[in-house]
Amino acid sequence: MGISKQTQETYAPVSRLSLIRATISISNKEDLEICQMDVKTAFLNGELEEEVFMEMPDGVNNSQDMRLTKVCKLKKSLYGLKVSSKKWNKNFSEEARKLGLGNNLHDPCLFTWRQKGKLAMVILYVDDMLIASNDTEKLKQIKSFE
Repeated sequence: MGISKQTQETYAPVSRLSLIRATISISNKEDLEICQMDVKTAFLNGELEEEVFMEMPDGVNNSQDMRLTKVCKLKKSLYGLKVSSKKWNKNFSEEARKLGLGNNLHDPCLFTWRQKGKLAMVILYVDDMLIASNDTEKLKQIKSFE
């Protein structure tokens, strides 16, 4: 069985430094509250659509013969897989839409929300986020969303 092209692709959602600088500048000018978050388990939640196999990891109590003849089929993404970042970005984008955040056409790492003079921006940098808003309730909602 061959490996699909999608499995071989490496993809990491990384925002441009100029967007991060612009967001900090806008936050300063508009007096937005700004915070940074690191998602510790970002790559462990992606559902794999393609078949991915790995060798038995160290620590699994199996005979040497079994370790040489058996493999593990992954159902979820892991750190170190080429597709993990892509799965994380897909999951994040879907969850951001549930919060009312729209994805920017020119930068797939920028998510915005606007309503009645209120603004929230989320910039994704792999598994780190920069969040800025002038609405403390929206900021809390974004930070606590599961």
